[in-house]
Amino acid sequence: MNSDIESKTTKILFMDDEDIFYMSGLERIIHTAYKHPDNPLIAADQPWEDNVIMGGTVRKEGDLYRMWYQGLKNNSIHSKLGLYAESSDGIHWEKPDLGLHKDSTGSYSNNLYLNIERNDHNFSVMHTPHMGKGKKYTLLSYGRERPKESAPDGYYIAFSDDGICWKDGANYPVIPGHQDVGWFTFDNKTNIFRGVVKTFLIIGNFKRRSVMYTQSKDGFNWDLPYPVVLPDAVDEEWTDGREGHNTQFYGMPIFRYESMLLGFLQVFKCTGGNVIGGASMDGTTDVQLVCSRDGKSWKRVGDRSPILERGNNGEWDWGIVQTGHSLVSDSEELRIYYYGSSFRHGQSEPGCKNIGMASWPKDRIVGLRAGTRGGEIRIPLIGSATQLHINANAAGGKITANITNSDGVSIYESNTCHIATDSLNHTVNLHNYVAPTESVFLNLQMVDAEIFSVFWE
Repeated sequence: MNSDIESKTTKILFMDDEDIFYMSGLERIIHTAYKHPDNPLIAADQPWEDNVIMGGTVRKEGDLYRMWYQGLKNNSIHSKLGLYAESSDGIHWEKPDLGLHKDSTGSYSNNLYLNIERNDHNFSVMHTPHMGKGKKYTLLSYGRERPKESAPDGYYIAFSDDGICWKDGANYPVIPGHQDVGWFTFDNKTNIFRGVVKTFLIIGNFKRRSVMYTQSKDGFNWDLPYPVVLPDAVDEEWTDGREGHNTQFYGMPIFRYESMLLGFLQVFKCTGGNVIGGASMDGTTDVQLVCSRDGKSWKRVGDRSPILERGNNGEWDWGIVQTGHSLVSDSEELRIYYYGSSFRHGQSEPGCKNIGMASWPKDRIVGLRAGTRGGEIRIPLIGSATQLHINANAAGGKITANITNSDGVSIYESNTCHIATDSLNHTVNLHNYVAPTESVFLNLQMVDAEIFSVFWE
């Protein structure tokens, strides 16, 4: 399944209140991703790699996992490398010998899928067969240090039929300027290219990394990027007013997930000073969740708890965790591939940056939880559904589901269902249900239980 995950059913998630008619006694809970015990899964183990980061993309195509990641070569004019890996399970990865481009050792026996002279940064690979012959895949990456003196900085587009051999789509940046962290996705629900690029804005009297949203119908002509998520007083609470401490947003990979657009906001807790005219370098990063319905308006989710946390002091991902364009649905779980560093931002040595994976059970990034006092939620039921599916954990508690009117009065008593277990797919059969002309609702009464998603067929 594509990294941008969309089902053929109508599914309601609970990142925001958009699909909720009534709610009482429930708390929105953010669940931190579970890190794989074998992390890191990909390390710099080749002579042309000093470090590796998830400055790229992971896709699952059939039974094959494909990763376009970024290698870093210290003390080299060609320091940013476009590298490729494959896996049958998304855990054990191989770096195939592509034989396409010369590496820093002078050899062609390597996994470089881009010429090192491109020296591009952050590779968003999108599946775009609708673009025509030779364009099954579209790549957008940031180029600033290309050898051509006439090539300005900005985001460049390229195309490929196999994801391995690439041809430039234009000799100019389709998004000029901005900074070197940008993430792009093709939204197959709306047939729109969406992107978030980094820039520096003066916020609170000093310079901060910030994220700007843009979109395009064809991949070549992009709207003028504008800020969509800015740090506020809540983001600054951790600083306790200390001089030189502030919050910045390093980047924001975005994904289509069912009815939602999700943004994995890279929150940079900067301790490097309030710099005007330069970039504060010292600090750590973790990842928080934002969401959108249209890509233009984005909301912070819940209490802003991290969905991907840094490791403990001394662990491989203690200093930095940052995701790439890499949300993948695999059977009954969601996976995100990320890079971690054992050093803080602005510090580095060979081998300190590697790639790992973290996951959630399907749909369980965010839930609505009721405690012992209980809670209730009412969701509009659209169309002539005959079967409902509820992703919920009611082990040790109870969920009562029935069909009601807008006041919560049951319409079809025979369809009342009691759930008291933990399952990604509790099934509720709507026997003899005929969609009435008036509005009807799925009403859930919950005690010591949590619900994650609802969908119907």
